[in-house]
Amino acid sequence: TREKPKFIATGFIAVALILGVVRYDLAENIKSDLSGFFDRPLAAKGTVAEDPQKSPSVQRLEIKVKPHTITSNFYILATTRKFPEYSYGDELFVEGVLERPENFSDFDYVSLLAKDDIYAVMNFPRTELVATGKGNILKYFLLKLKNSFEEKIELILPEPHGSFLKGLLLGERESFPEELRENLSVTGTTHIVALSGYNITLVSRFFMWILLFLTIPYGFSFWIATLAVVLFVMLTGASPSVVRAGIMGILILVAEREGRLYQIRNA
Repeated sequence: TREKPKFIATGFIAVALILGVVRYDLAENIKSDLSGFFDRPLAAKGTVAEDPQKSPSVQRLEIKVKPHTITSNFYILATTRKFPEYSYGDELFVEGVLERPENFSDFDYVSLLAKDDIYAVMNFPRTELVATGKGNILKYFLLKLKNSFEEKIELILPEPHGSFLKGLLLGERESFPEELRENLSVTGTTHIVALSGYNITLVSRFFMWILLFLTIPYGFSFWIATLAVVLFVMLTGASPSVVRAGIMGILILVAEREGRLYQIRNA
């Protein structure tokens, strides 16, 4: 019987490994072949698939497009001027030259885009808004909530304090002034504006404290706090590091619910 937990754990690891191989194989096989379309004009409709990355001068849009000449959807990263501003779920007509991403001298930009299934870019294409609200309803609501929260911070705090607080709470760094970026880099403190387990802990503790203060039963509070962590992970973009932090945050809630002590080695 003592060997049973090890057997179960080994089985889970094997299943995870097999699923990883299948996931990788699927990702490699469903990629659209865009080699014949690079450096050529492309006109197509597409939907903004993620929250736009906005800087003081431009915005970068991850657009899911499906031209008539290609059988499957694919993603492009379009760099446009700051205005008109677009949002997640906007359906756009884009017209421009499709280009192959290129690496920088000291940075593997191609691989960074490939992890999000982006294999093509467009620089300053002509864009026209066709419709709004074409994305996932839950994701649309969460991003609206996030953007509204950021706007309130901008109204209350001047720069660079507003951008710094958005980085601390939401991991938002696109709006950082260049001077703040350089200062964080020189002092080696960039990590404090990266989403981590600390942010997740703040979210879970906040909800648990509020719910228990309102005399909500602990069992019910646990599930609400867990849901809040999942929604927060989705709200911030669900990057691998945030998903990992979310899992750890939920495990802490589970440990408290079960009355288990914290062990750094196990964590």
